[in-house]
Amino acid sequence: MNREAIQEDHSKADEGEDFPHAPSLPPYYIRYYILQAVRRFLFAAPNLPSKEFNPNTSPPPPDYNLLTSWFSHPLHATTTESDFVPSGTPQIPRAKRQVDCFFLHPTSFWGTSWNQNLAQPRPQDKAAIELSKYWTHSTQASAFNGSCRVWSPMYRQATVLGLDNEMVRAVAYEDCRQAFLHFLNHIEPDAPFILASHSQGGYHMGMLLEEMIDKEPRLAKRLVCAYLVGSRYPLSRFRTKLTVLRPGVAPDQINCIVGWDTVSEYTNPLTRFMIPKHQTLQINPITWTTTTASIGKGKGWKGAINTTMHRNGAPATTLPDWNAFFTSKPLNYETTGLVNIDIPKFCAKLDPIVGIVVPRIDRKYLGPCASINWALQGWYHCKWNLCTRV
Repeated sequence: MNREAIQEDHSKADEGEDFPHAPSLPPYYIRYYILQAVRRFLFAAPNLPSKEFNPNTSPPPPDYNLLTSWFSHPLHATTTESDFVPSGTPQIPRAKRQVDCFFLHPTSFWGTSWNQNLAQPRPQDKAAIELSKYWTHSTQASAFNGSCRVWSPMYRQATVLGLDNEMVRAVAYEDCRQAFLHFLNHIEPDAPFILASHSQGGYHMGMLLEEMIDKEPRLAKRLVCAYLVGSRYPLSRFRTKLTVLRPGVAPDQINCIVGWDTVSEYTNPLTRFMIPKHQTLQINPITWTTTTASIGKGKGWKGAINTTMHRNGAPATTLPDWNAFFTSKPLNYETTGLVNIDIPKFCAKLDPIVGIVVPRIDRKYLGPCASINWALQGWYHCKWNLCTRV
């Protein structure tokens, strides 16, 4: 791809229109090459797709009439990771929860194809499923099980190096769209609902909001709130793409969208490189406002969680390291429970560009994500497990 083509294809990135993850080094063609090099260094370089994307060779889509196509579904007979609660916390039966929540998980696939194959899963596809269970669903989707029945579909997610490719993203988005239609067809026709997402899931959720919900006023009125977390959703989209839905700037606001991206006050150049220069949706999840005042002021923070994990059926002596996190084969990790923790001297300050700025957090509080923080120091990329449970 030559310099002119890159500049033309990504000309909107500097406006924050279509590339919420655009790094902050102008001009864009320089940022593009640097970003690709960084991704190849960080994200399992031996596992790069070896061929150009061909939509005719994409794996078949999931059948959402099958419970096996869902990480979490109200009709699952047994408890799933999305049902986990911290030890000592009563678990509310699904039937007694007040509302349904549709959750889209972040990237967990680092494989040699552009999209995850769910129909005929290879070891790399099974590794992605394992990571989604022990990481994203136990510590992220579970945040909603105090009041929500969680629906979380498997989808042909884009590999991390395919996130810049519109056709690769389109394959993943179509699954998310079909799963959402299934969700709507199986909840009460006038029932309110919640949407939640993280990272790549937030990109697809933003598309659902723009293309389906905002364009259907009756559907928008049923939306309690949409969480686009770790997604860097550009504020400009509320001017150019959304006409009904607004940012949520008060704790009791509904029919709205909230989002945040958490970073440490101590970051390295690589982490700062990942932060775009345009304003993105940043709502403080402690106050549910856009106040830029520091919250907490060094007091301890209660409400965070960490995980207890097993590997090969026995308690894990160590958390997944860098190689385990980006593995191309299952390693038999599983989350077996959640543990309440208190983070000492915690505070949070909102910056409309940088995100939610918090003190440096000890690795022991970061769960499975601790392995990536040696490189992306201070880039906590949301950290659902530092946020209040809904």
